[in-house]
Amino acid sequence: MSDLPNSQRRHLLHAAAAGVVTLSAAEAVNAQTSQPTATMPMVPSFGSQTAPKPLAFDPARLNGISERLIRSHWENNYGGSV
Repeated sequence: MSDLPNSQRRHLLHAAAAGVVTLSAAEAVNAQTSQPTATMPMVPSFGSQTAPKPLAFDPARLNGISERLIRSHWENNYGGSV
């Protein structure tokens, strides 16, 4: 491709990009007009009934780190994984 003049290279890149956009749009239209698929059954490993345990300490009493940071990490990291 390095032996092509700049104008031809630019034209080739524009045509390739237009092709990708056209294919993506056609796929999106196809997805909207196709019949709805059946929902997937719940996988047992993701259907857990466990709940996160509360913090075993008062995060407001810690020195050097904020209560807000501790609670945020507990909710997002621990709570999200449980």
